[in-house]
Amino acid sequence: MQIRREQETGRPNEVDRPIRRRMDLFVRSGTSFRIGVTSDPTRNVSQHSGLYDEIVVLYKTGGQKWVRDMKRDLVNDYWNKCCNTVRGIGRPLARSRSYYLYVARAKGKNEMEVRWEYESGRPNEVARAIRKRVGELVPGHRSLTIGVTGDPKQKSIDWTYGYQGDDGSRVVADEYPLEMVVLYETTSEKYARAVEHDLINHFRRASRPTHEGTGSS
Repeated sequence: MQIRREQETGRPNEVDRPIRRRMDLFVRSGTSFRIGVTSDPTRNVSQHSGLYDEIVVLYKTGGQKWVRDMKRDLVNDYWNKCCNTVRGIGRPLARSRSYYLYVARAKGKNEMEVRWEYESGRPNEVARAIRKRVGELVPGHRSLTIGVTGDPKQKSIDWTYGYQGDDGSRVVADEYPLEMVVLYETTSEKYARAVEHDLINHFRRASRPTHEGTGSS
């Protein structure tokens, strides 16, 4: 079982919105999930193996009350969607320096994989390493799409399960990529666009077709 750490840190009121946004993505995926808290996510692997495919750590805090209260609120709010069978904050956790809120979830049969292999820094500092990595990806793929997004996981779910069109209908692509490799992380959209532009130009003449991305999300 895979453990993905996408954890927020801070006071509950500071992290509530991004955590609920992530929860909504799990609901949209249509697969089963269970909300839990722990002092060590690795200890929960055996508990959830066979039922779920991955553990996604959403919140890390030094306050046991904070993490248990957040679990209670999420279970209550997602009661009709999650696989939890008991409401409330549950039993106290073993004393620890850190406590974690996580979601154990099953993946959809054809759900896109997201691999995090990103570089960080200025475009001129990372260009060579990113070009090399894309060059390694080209031989094993029929086609590549290079793009920029503000939320890779949401983008992968939009591709896999569809997104809401302008008329409110659900739009599902006939074909979508089987994996997304995150190659660069930055707080600057200008930097991200510069790296995207560099890659598209660099691989424009490659033997494998390379398509421009569809923009930020």
